Amino acid sequence: MALRVANSGYSTIAADAAFVIASVPPLSIKAEERVHRHNGMETTEAENRLLDQWQERWSSSQKGACTRTLIPDVAQWVKRRHGEPNFFLTQFLPGHGDFQKYLFRMQKTESENCRY
Repeated sequence: MALRVANSGYSTIAADAAFVIASVPPLSIKAEERVHRHNGMETTEAENRLLDQWQERWSSSQKGACTRTLIPDVAQWVKRRHGEPNFFLTQFLPGHGDFQKYLFRMQKTESENCRY
């Protein structure tokens, strides 16, 4: 689902990276936020807790290192007031796209060297 929200990323993008690129929190964290709000927690406090948990999960993830280098802070990315990820950005951020190194790793080309 996050890949669709993030504009057609490759299916090889790590789930944690896809959630961050799409600015969609993982369902388990979002469900916990809903429980807190249902139990009377202030909306702002529940959202801040969600972002803290998401950041902790993102920082400790074993996947998505390339994306994490470019988007280290989930809250800053999610709260940005400009731009939406398009097809090209969704491929660029995780390094999964029409890049020789990636295509070579996926055995779609014979060399990881630049075509040009």
